[in-house]
Amino acid sequence: MEEVIKVWDLFEIDFLGLRVEGEVVREKMEEIIMKEGKVAVLDFEGVRGITHSFADEIVGIFARTFGKEWGK
Repeated sequence: MEEVIKVWDLFEIDFLGLRVEGEVVREKMEEIIMKEGKVAVLDFEGVRGITHSFADEIVGIFARTFGKEWGK
């Protein structure tokens, strides 16, 4: 079972660059994965770009916390 996170709906801006924005997405993902036991799918429709900081706050934190093999 999966749940889609529509990133545009969270912020309603087309460029995401702040770590705090990434933190919001990561916390939503953690809730879906850890508490609900579902797969979190990120939908970036409407978002034209993100920064390294935004991406690191999501992917980097998961990789550092759970290891790069987590979820396989």
